[in-house]
Amino acid sequence: MCARSRLRSLRLQRHFRRLREGGQRRAGPHLVLRWRERDEGDPRAAVSVAKAVGKAVVRNKLKRRLREIVRARSAELRVPCDLWLSAKASAADLTFGELEQQVERLLVGAGLWHARGKE
Repeated sequence: MCARSRLRSLRLQRHFRRLREGGQRRAGPHLVLRWRERDEGDPRAAVSVAKAVGKAVVRNKLKRRLREIVRARSAELRVPCDLWLSAKASAADLTFGELEQQVERLLVGAGLWHARGKE
């Protein structure tokens, strides 16, 4: 588990390039997670939603939901890491609870998060 719980944003192009080139990738039916473990520091995350998902209102709502889901779980991440969560077009039709389940499956499958009470 990370010693710190503050979630920072991934903003620099070189961080995204490192995730694409040297990070790991896990895809679900509605989301794609890219991650890269780091030696130390706060977890950093980014959420991207393509225009194919829908109009701006739909994309922004989806981004807000995904950011909140990741933020709520950032204190329980096992290691400091960079996360990049990309939404597929089908993600726009999911409820908040369904999005939570999708993110949790990806994080558990990546070995970054341990689902409490779901053993």
